[in-house]
Amino acid sequence: MIPPLTNELVLLLKDSSLVFVLGTTAETTELAKYGREAVAKTFNGTPITVVALLYLAVTFPLTRLAAWLEVRGG
Repeated sequence: MIPPLTNELVLLLKDSSLVFVLGTTAETTELAKYGREAVAKTFNGTPITVVALLYLAVTFPLTRLAAWLEVRGG
């Protein structure tokens, strides 16, 4: 039961980057939208690169955890 839930968590996190329209206020601005706005203001690709690395830093360990739980769970 745990591995399917962890897979869903990883997918939810990845899909959240696609739902940037919902981040309309300063408190609810989604990470990818923040990165795109920073690139538009500064004309520098560094913010969107940092956002991509943050997503990778969060999703890679979760993916590895899910794979480990699948092996451990049989």
